[in-house]
Amino acid sequence: QSAKNLGHPPTPSSHPALEPLRTSSMAIFGFDEVQLCLLVTGAFMGLVALPGVVKPAWHMKKLLPFKLPDPNKDVKTTSQLVLNHYMMSTTRLQTAGLVIAMAYACPGITTIVYLIMFYVATLTLAYPYVFGSSKMDSKKTLVGMDDKAATMLVIVGGVFMAYLAVTLVMNLGSGFATLSMPSEPMAVTIVAVSTLFTVSNLPPIFNPAMALEQYMEKGAMSKDKYAIAKYGMYMRFNGNGWVFLNGGTLLAVLQTTDETFPIIGALFVVYNL
Repeated sequence: QSAKNLGHPPTPSSHPALEPLRTSSMAIFGFDEVQLCLLVTGAFMGLVALPGVVKPAWHMKKLLPFKLPDPNKDVKTTSQLVLNHYMMSTTRLQTAGLVIAMAYACPGITTIVYLIMFYVATLTLAYPYVFGSSKMDSKKTLVGMDDKAATMLVIVGGVFMAYLAVTLVMNLGSGFATLSMPSEPMAVTIVAVSTLFTVSNLPPIFNPAMALEQYMEKGAMSKDKYAIAKYGMYMRFNGNGWVFLNGGTLLAVLQTTDETFPIIGALFVVYNL
């Protein structure tokens, strides 16, 4: 880090984010255990999200089979819900790609903590829709998730959160990364844009109704209570996804060196084409 302050490019081994690569006692398939954890988690996140990107209508019906509008009678509402499901899945897939990139650009326990926070936030949002009350007007009843499919996703999320937590505990000795701005001019732009989108996407998580009014034209949304509940759920999860995608990008940039920054910089460009 001192070399960076003197204006000389730091070596990868001197950067705190890469410290686990030097201190870890275990290497599997040529990867440090922290790197492997990030790669496995990112790959699995991508596989889980992929069906919702490739076949969003089919995937939505599998996850939310109850109280969906008739696609032949209410094309507009069906299209809106499918679009929201596609957006949610695409954001998850992009986050998976970011995690894999971070495994190479900034593989440290700071990145592990970011992922644990992502899973905690996502599972917290999912709880009322999966395990909440079954009363007539509860979120669980109105959204109409398939219990088996939703419970399986929660269990898998819990397993990966436990995997991340164990990896974190095993590597606490490596220390957390020191966040600093790379010298690349593009880094300033990415930090500014990522900060803006992280902050601006917080409201949809806590007040989806307000966010929907801003995103949707007046009168464009269905008045059906089941559709409205689904709109709100998707807005919460999309807000959560956007916050962690942009927040993760911000965190990644501030952990990179001049040598590893191009990995995150290239991903940012691809995601914003």
